[in-house]
Amino acid sequence: MTEKSDGAILKLADFGLAKRVESKEDLFETICGTPIYMAPELQRHENYTEKADLWSLGIILYEMVIGMPPFIAKTRDELKKAIERGRIVIPPDVKLSPACLDLISGLLQQHVEMRI
Repeated sequence: MTEKSDGAILKLADFGLAKRVESKEDLFETICGTPIYMAPELQRHENYTEKADLWSLGIILYEMVIGMPPFIAKTRDELKKAIERGRIVIPPDVKLSPACLDLISGLLQQHVEMRI
């Protein structure tokens, strides 16, 4: 986001991989994205719902408040294993509100049915 000189807010978004959802029951099959932000079900090449986007939001939120992504690895296979383990660690020097912690943990649930 960049603020223009007249005070207006300019927003930039990439919808290159956007898809219209026809119904709440739609299961998506196209696998594409940046691995570090991909939900576990995408990593496993399973069908997925809009809840995969909530996982990605959780990764972005974690990265915004902690300053680094929750899962770090040198290779895609190592990253996939780290995501499957699902251990989210908040560094001891970072103080987050209980509401923020609840939101992050609700978004980064391994099991889709438990994800908010």
